[in-house]
Amino acid sequence: MKILLLAERFGHGHLKAAQNLQKAFLELNPSLKIEVLSTLGLIGPKIEKFAADLYLKILNHTPEIWGFLYEKGHDKEKDHLRWVVALLYKKKLQEIVKDYQPDGIINTHAFPAIALDYLGYKNYATVITDYDYHAFWLTKNSRFYYVAAEKIRNRLLDKGFSANQVLAFGPPVDPIFTKPLAEDTIRKEYNIPATNKIILIMGGGLGLGPIAEVASLLAKVDKKWTVISLCGHNQKLYQKLKAFEGKNLIPVPFTSRVPHFLKAANIVLTKPGGLSTAEALALGKPIFILNPLPGQEERNAKFLVESGAALYIKDVGELVLKIKEAFLPENYQRLSQNALRLGHKDAAFNIARHFLQYFGETIFGGDIYGENYVSS
Repeated sequence: MKILLLAERFGHGHLKAAQNLQKAFLELNPSLKIEVLSTLGLIGPKIEKFAADLYLKILNHTPEIWGFLYEKGHDKEKDHLRWVVALLYKKKLQEIVKDYQPDGIINTHAFPAIALDYLGYKNYATVITDYDYHAFWLTKNSRFYYVAAEKIRNRLLDKGFSANQVLAFGPPVDPIFTKPLAEDTIRKEYNIPATNKIILIMGGGLGLGPIAEVASLLAKVDKKWTVISLCGHNQKLYQKLKAFEGKNLIPVPFTSRVPHFLKAANIVLTKPGGLSTAEALALGKPIFILNPLPGQEERNAKFLVESGAALYIKDVGELVLKIKEAFLPENYQRLSQNALRLGHKDAAFNIARHFLQYFGETIFGGDIYGENYVSS
């Protein structure tokens, strides 16, 4: 049995979600053939680099433009951009399907889903990793939508999707979150006293946000706080924080051990990307949100705050007081319990099991091309 997982590199979370699903499928059945493809990279590496660089520049320099575009199209199910995406992708996706001959396809990004829909394929499912839906993700032929929370599922049901079509399994975090993780691994490695509270700062794979300012501020406040800053691929940030490095501030370059750092943390200060917040929630870690990007991150932040699992800090100046208040036993217990309630550490396994269970009956259906297949 062959399954294609189609993703994109924009934002890192989409590709990571596909890789997490690949791990889950193979743990369930090692004989499966599971391929993760970054679709735009196959169409053209230069096109992918241009698109990724443009996306990053917009987020860094004019995020309000991204926010405007996101909100303008939030409930717009007919959009000219869909046709642009479909026309760009359709030839390469036809080649991919014919070459791989997959029995099923799962998309963790909207672009390949749109193109598959345009081509008339019906053997695919869609994973929405944010704590929101966007009309751009919604396609006519997607058999299943795997969404982040019941509230998102209910919104899609209100839009007319069927109850057995939308499943709220949560974003597919790494299957390692279902395994026992030692709480003292990071403490021992970095010689952090057992009495110190650990504040983990995450800026996503790109290390975005006012991390340097926040990390240096928090590290000076209380000697019983140890601040660990995950810098992602942002080498400038890492080098800058190394200048402040001391017993209370530990900068970490890009690492594959995020689950271990999350396990050690008492509080997580992060940008509200869908997958990064899902990882913190899987371990019941209270979340502090600072400087979310307009668009999906602002909507993720709103959802998390309304759910009682996160605090939205609008000004760095109020951060210290809010953290001190959060560490009060009653407040900390409430935040942690709400986070754990929203967390789905086994989401990747549940998506994989569901997909395999309904595979022949609903996903594949004996007709890989569908009645609307476009051959040219």
